[in-house]
Amino acid sequence: MTTFEAGDVVDVPFPFIDARTTKLRSALALSSAEFQQQTGSCLLVMLTSAERSHWPNDVLLEDWASAGLKKPTILRWKVFTLEESLIVGKRGRCTDRDLSSIRKAMLEVFSGWSL
Repeated sequence: MTTFEAGDVVDVPFPFIDARTTKLRSALALSSAEFQQQTGSCLLVMLTSAERSHWPNDVLLEDWASAGLKKPTILRWKVFTLEESLIVGKRGRCTDRDLSSIRKAMLEVFSGWSL
């Protein structure tokens, strides 16, 4: 069992709506290694090179190449949980600079929660 840390960039299979095929896509691990060990699942968020669309709170990864990504990438707040056995592997890790930007956006996205 491979354990992923929050901030790791991983490859996961994304299904196509109109076909029985999948395509490998990158995602960012949000949950801790402890969460993954306890549940067998990992909380992830979408990474995309979507150049023609924009969502509020998208985060442009400044150091995308350092994270093992092939082209400029944004983090888009499509959050999902995936069983760890479906994660193909680790591509890289976000830099502290990008993680700081992601944390700031996360606070904005989840600002409605009173904890």
